[in-house]
Amino acid sequence: MRLKIQSILILSALFLLSIAVNASFFNYQAAPVMFPDSSSYLQFAKSLSQGHFPDISWRTFIYPLYLALFGQGNIKLSLYAMIILGAVPILCLYGIAFRITKSRTISFLIAAFLALDFQVINFQSIVLSESLAVLILMLFLYVQITTERIETWPRFFGMIILDVCLIFVRPIFILLPATLYFIRLIFNWKTNHSFNQARVRFCLIGISFNLLAVLAWSSINSNQNGFFGFSAVPNNGLFGKMMQYGYLDKTYPDAPEMLQRVIWQYKHYPYKAGDVIVPQLVFEPVLGTGGRWVEGVRQMNIYLFKKQPADFLYKTAMLLPKILTENRLPYSKTEHLFRNPWFLSADHLFDYLNRFKFIGLVVCVFACVRSLMIGCLDAGRPLLFIVVTCLYVASIIALCCFAEYARLRTPCEYLFNLMTVLPVIFLARFVIQSLFHNRNLLNPLIAPDFTDESKRAL
Repeated sequence: MRLKIQSILILSALFLLSIAVNASFFNYQAAPVMFPDSSSYLQFAKSLSQGHFPDISWRTFIYPLYLALFGQGNIKLSLYAMIILGAVPILCLYGIAFRITKSRTISFLIAAFLALDFQVINFQSIVLSESLAVLILMLFLYVQITTERIETWPRFFGMIILDVCLIFVRPIFILLPATLYFIRLIFNWKTNHSFNQARVRFCLIGISFNLLAVLAWSSINSNQNGFFGFSAVPNNGLFGKMMQYGYLDKTYPDAPEMLQRVIWQYKHYPYKAGDVIVPQLVFEPVLGTGGRWVEGVRQMNIYLFKKQPADFLYKTAMLLPKILTENRLPYSKTEHLFRNPWFLSADHLFDYLNRFKFIGLVVCVFACVRSLMIGCLDAGRPLLFIVVTCLYVASIIALCCFAEYARLRTPCEYLFNLMTVLPVIFLARFVIQSLFHNRNLLNPLIAPDFTDESKRAL
């Protein structure tokens, strides 16, 4: 009972703190802030409100549905709601940190500190899916980490709903649920040396349901827009990478006529050195607008990749440090906040923390490998799920995106920051153990699993 009261007090304090921070940093003057992508979300939401089937070539339905729930003309209200909804990920972050550190005090300090991250709060006043993606991803990962048994159908259906919401809020998460279900299968085998039939059944149903949802959406795209795919965004982004890597500056005598015309268009496009060119401006004059260009762009991407696969993979791998550490950008035009000394201090602190994201990821990967090697599967699984999620997101961004890395990693920003501060905690505990020779101190990698009492309290 005492542990439950402590947990309620901690969660209440974090929730109120996060709401206060969100409300303080919210850009009331400019909201709703419009981004170039905002119009497509609003058009999708308008179609849903009017009962029409929208164009799904660029956007999936979760964020437009969220906007449509507030009705047309209430965009500001949907953004104000994110002030409160944006506090929920902090509670999930506390629960995830507690599963790793086994300490309520440390977990509270981590969650309270990361609640000040303006990189995430910044998007709550913008008509973009980032804030909703943060909420769904943190809920999804919290459920995946804290659910050790999914034999009950209500719990399983709850996980499936979160899975579907995740893949349909941002196409970047399309394979993440299936990946974590697969890891669950492996862990089940390693722990029991035999497959629990109920767990295997639920995991396979989860994987199948996710894949069927993707195939169904792709089929609708095929009927509506003439291409079989979840979204046109990855093809557009991958072509942008081909331009980024300089592949369109080369000459290909055996290239298809379509690609030769696009290369000619690219070489005659007026731009300055160092400019980021929007891919559609290069290929739409040749291939047309809308979903009609997707198949053509896909064929050009495959051709250009086959011409230099090793170079493409090498340059993509070299982008990972930049993706994790690229400077954070104030997208919501919050110039008035930069006159606030408290805001400046918090923002500069996170800018400094941002430099160590790649190092933190490497250390956490090493920690996961170590915990697996010494057989601490249950203790190492929470950190493994976080590492896999962050590696997955960073890899997809590296493969399919050519600019705005700081914005694109925003849904995973809390997890990246968590992995940056965890090595400090690991090191502190190691030093304490070394100084006091107390091997009973909880180590986040080799600590025993929770007691039933602490599980119920959490």
